[in-house]
Amino acid sequence: MRDHFLKLFKYNDWANRRIGDAVSRVGNIDSKALAILNHVVLVQRLWLDRIQGVNAAYRYWDPAPVSEILEVSEFSSRDWIQFLSVVSPDGWHRRISYVNVRGVSYVNSLEEVVTQVINHSTHHRAQVSLLIRQAGQQPPVLDFISFARNEE
Repeated sequence: MRDHFLKLFKYNDWANRRIGDAVSRVGNIDSKALAILNHVVLVQRLWLDRIQGVNAAYRYWDPAPVSEILEVSEFSSRDWIQFLSVVSPDGWHRRISYVNVRGVSYVNSLEEVVTQVINHSTHHRAQVSLLIRQAGQQPPVLDFISFARNEE
């Protein structure tokens, strides 16, 4: 399972960099794209903070410069990959207790949380791709299979 999630986080980093680069090349990009992309990387960071018992507050929906978003993404991806590299085989069932942004308490397994982070990022990158297309540009290919073909 560790190798699977490490590969997904490497894919996630690759896709974040590609979509960030594409956004930076669009001159008339809607500020919503910057807000969504910032949301992706900050929520990615938030989940790792929750797993590690860190209470941090982020402005999840504020636009930010692409360079700043990509810097946070790079550090977050590095930290995620470092963290995932040492999860033991039975560690994926570890229960993570957290409070969501609405103040509701939940408990999920590490496996569920990691899956959530990847799926959440993919969902929002698709929204950014649509905004790039609406700005008259071609969004990058972000399919996992494209990443996997180039990684081998």
